[in-house]
Amino acid sequence: MNAVRAELHRLIDESPDEEFLNVIHSVFEEKTRKSTVWEKLSDDQRQHVLDSEKQVLNKAALISNEEMIERNSKWLK
Repeated sequence: MNAVRAELHRLIDESPDEEFLNVIHSVFEEKTRKSTVWEKLSDDQRQHVLDSEKQVLNKAALISNEEMIERNSKWLK
């Protein structure tokens, strides 16, 4: 691990390519970002996601595309 770290330091220090360094910086920022999307959601938003997941997993509530078209045909014309 220390050899990899030392090599990365050397390559970064010697690189003349600022665009490449910006890309590497972005990769490290993304990888080390501590919060996830879930952690950024409010309690209400999290509950909506969980409720949506329950609806998606409820196979009994699913309808076919044909049935959906039939039910909504007056708005689809």
